Amino acid sequence: MSDLITERRAEYAGFGTRELVLAGDGAPLVLLHGYSHTADVWRPVLSRLAAAGHAAVAVDVPGFGAADRLADGPVMPQMDKFVRGVVEHWAGSGQVTLVGNSMGGALTVRAACTPDLPIAAAMPIDLAGFGLRRSLTRLIGLPDRLVPLLRFPLPRPVFDRIVYQAAKRATYAHGSTADPAMVRLVNGFIPDRDAALPALELGRAVVHESEHDFLADLSPSAVHCPMTIVHGTKDRLVPVAASRRLHELVPGSTLVVLPGVGHCPQLDVPGEVTRLALNLRP
Repeated sequence: MSDLITERRAEYAGFGTRELVLAGDGAPLVLLHGYSHTADVWRPVLSRLAAAGHAAVAVDVPGFGAADRLADGPVMPQMDKFVRGVVEHWAGSGQVTLVGNSMGGALTVRAACTPDLPIAAAMPIDLAGFGLRRSLTRLIGLPDRLVPLLRFPLPRPVFDRIVYQAAKRATYAHGSTADPAMVRLVNGFIPDRDAALPALELGRAVVHESEHDFLADLSPSAVHCPMTIVHGTKDRLVPVAASRRLHELVPGSTLVVLPGVGHCPQLDVPGEVTRLALNLRP
């Protein structure tokens, strides 16, 4: 079904990007990836949506993949602006269903708190934020103590191996089931030592702003659409407690906990993620 997925350039809210488009029926599913990822992490889900004949689009979020870089200053408001552009375009005169993983999950919740956006239903998956920065930074390598280490010369094979193993561990619940091609795509966000420091700084900003905005600037109780919250029990980056907390804050939301699944359920159990997304109801 991969031949039914069209890859093309697009522009939303002034940001050039790359998108994977799937023609089909129903309110389009808009798929948002997480930090260091690209739209390609949704290919297993897109293939299943193609079999179901359902319309969908996955986009490279600004700062990642083939999308334009972010401007100086706070990053999440820029991403919010981009998501608004994507949602409004694909909704047309109707609505979209918004699905996001990790950072994309945070963006999904932020969009669902915006009452004028045409979102029929939302599904954040293993979302980042909710005061869990210490857990996140410990596991994805953002602490300040790692920055000096990057200044020491490392043989390229050693550096590549460290990044590859970190990407595999962060993305999949079980290393034995990891798709090497997908892991290489993920760790392509940090192709060399020169790219490592900017990548860490961007990650630090995303985590900090997600935490701050959820706690201070946004009210999850203001979510204006049905929400299904999904979380894997083997997530090494964000504890299930984050999604449980969101579930408690969003009236009428549904919480789905996936046993034995890691931080990216769309890769560990794409069939289940597809089923959940298709069953979202306004």
